[in-house]
Amino acid sequence: MKHTGKTALLFYIVITGVIWFHIFAGYAFAAEAQAAGWRPVYDLAMRWLNFIILVFVIIKFGKTPLKNFLQAQKEDVEAELHSLENEKQEALQKVKQTEKMLEQSSVRLQELKERLVEQGEKKKQEIVNEANQESRLMMDATKRKIDNYIIKAKSKLRSELVDTAMNIATKKIKTEISHDDNRNFLNHYMNSLNSQKSV
Repeated sequence: MKHTGKTALLFYIVITGVIWFHIFAGYAFAAEAQAAGWRPVYDLAMRWLNFIILVFVIIKFGKTPLKNFLQAQKEDVEAELHSLENEKQEALQKVKQTEKMLEQSSVRLQELKERLVEQGEKKKQEIVNEANQESRLMMDATKRKIDNYIIKAKSKLRSELVDTAMNIATKKIKTEISHDDNRNFLNHYMNSLNSQKSV
């Protein structure tokens, strides 16, 4: 179809060249022959006759190629328009897909952000719970240590008090009890032993 269009275009260029040649050549020949009286009229008549023949030939033989050429041009333009329309639709489809992907990316980003915040809150709560647990354990261990220190201190104090009381009592006994009291205690003890033996 495109080959027919190129042939028709070449045909019209040649025909147009011939027409212009006849028109301008006739004026040139007429200017030279102005001296003769009947020659300009004859040349003008022949020029019009040639023009009419040329128009007839163009219409007779050029109508179909011209029609084919125009039809081919129309089909080429339609094909080009159809191709451009397809490209436009593809571009619009790509734009829609890109917008959809951007929207999905935005939703995914928001979900990821929320998930990260939630995980961060959980981790924070776990750290706080672990710190509370450790502090409770440390407090319990410290309390046990303090209780042990207090028990040891009380025991040591009691022991020291007993020792001190014994020392004081021993000193007082030495000063308060006489030699006769010692002998009486000893006799009493011996009597109690003897009475137990006899029983």
